[in-house]
Amino acid sequence: MLLIAGKIDFFMAANTLMSFDAVANNVPVISIAAVFQKDPQVMLTQPDAKVAKLEDLKPLTLFVSKEGMTSYFQWLKSEYGFSEKNVRPYNFNPQPFIANPKSAMQGYV
Repeated sequence: MLLIAGKIDFFMAANTLMSFDAVANNVPVISIAAVFQKDPQVMLTQPDAKVAKLEDLKPLTLFVSKEGMTSYFQWLKSEYGFSEKNVRPYNFNPQPFIANPKSAMQGYV
């Protein structure tokens, strides 16, 4: 929002979905670099959760950051039917994830 409002001249995004969303909404931005060939965003689970595919994450408590909610989580909702009811804020502290074996936490490869 600060970029579009002219308050800053440069913004570094963490994933390509933000750029795609900007194009889809006719936001006048220019992407100047694409470091990764793929987005290395992951969801970490504990072994007892027995997660084998994305759909297995649905019943778990999901720790997702604000940025994740506006980017990859929107894809999970539209493609896999995820709901925000099980989402809790991810604040870059693994303690809530460690304490809850029925949870998943965002991560980065």
